[in-house]
Amino acid sequence: IDNWAICDNFCCNSAWAKTTDNEVLWQHIVKLLHAKKEWHIRVGTVLAMSHFLDGVNIDRTLKEIDSIGLKEKEPYYIRMGIAWLLATALAKQEEKTRQFAQHCTLPSDILKLYVRKARESFRTRNVAAL
Repeated sequence: IDNWAICDNFCCNSAWAKTTDNEVLWQHIVKLLHAKKEWHIRVGTVLAMSHFLDGVNIDRTLKEIDSIGLKEKEPYYIRMGIAWLLATALAKQEEKTRQFAQHCTLPSDILKLYVRKARESFRTRNVAAL
């Protein structure tokens, strides 16, 4: 996977993931998130967004995203993937996501993209992101 269209299509339409053991899939996502390669991180992020933002898994997903150690000026598709995950998390778990965004160590450029994504979304247009 070397572009956003293939990444997002593969991850968002990943019916195969529903038949995979959740812990096996989670461990694979964690490896991708910490791989230090742009498209690995993007795939891990979008898979986590697609399968691990439910009430049971959102805490560990947000914690793992924060633990990656992202810095300002990460590649665009990493920053946008994280912003998309956070905007989706806001739609699913508003208060938890807002608290995370206020206390996380993510760089400000990613948080600004997250706020923009939340404002552009029909689901969270009128919800405070921070």
